Amino acid sequence: DRAAGRPVPDRYEYRARLRDGSLAWMDCSVSMVPWDGGPACLVAVVDISARKEAQLRLEQSEALLQQVIDAIPHRLFVKDADSRYLLVNRAFAEVAGIPAAQLRGLHTACQAADGGEGFVRTVKAPLRDAEGRVWGLVGISEDITAQRRIEAEALRNQERLIDAIESAPAAMLYCDAQHRVELWNSKVLEFFPPALGELRHGMAFEDLLRLVAPRVVAGEANPAGWVR
Repeated sequence: DRAAGRPVPDRYEYRARLRDGSLAWMDCSVSMVPWDGGPACLVAVVDISARKEAQLRLEQSEALLQQVIDAIPHRLFVKDADSRYLLVNRAFAEVAGIPAAQLRGLHTACQAADGGEGFVRTVKAPLRDAEGRVWGLVGISEDITAQRRIEAEALRNQERLIDAIESAPAAMLYCDAQHRVELWNSKVLEFFPPALGELRHGMAFEDLLRLVAPRVVAGEANPAGWVR
């Protein structure tokens, strides 16, 4: 076919069985040369088994690495010194709405595929070569939108509780399960002047009672005993 001028590959790889019965990868290149007044094929065959085995090990290593990072629920990415994506995991690609293979080589930071907004916490670390030179970075981004929403709702609830306590007509204190003072209204300080300047967040309720006991238990010979 080649001598007849038909299009055929000039180079290809194939597996051949050697004399000892083993199989080896061969790289075959063919070119047309003049010979004895006519065309002839010049064929060069090289054993590339070692290169193929190294390539197979590299592909297996890359596949294992991809499986490991895809198992990470947070968005992971690796960039080179020019800020181009070299590697991303499945979580990153899903949020971006772009296949991981198509993200490689891009510079643009990706936003959520649904166009939504949220909060993300990102941690980055430099990647260095054997000489210590920085050649890129690895980063992990965690979606903390739900956490921020919970925190915001907790803050709103606390503000409503503070408003309710402050609007109460009497002195009010709010303590946690360990009997530590968490919230109080201004009437507490009006009713217990000794607490002014001493009352603080996290103060033990028993310590507060020791401050105000002399006023509450007027004439009591042993206020500390009343506290207990």
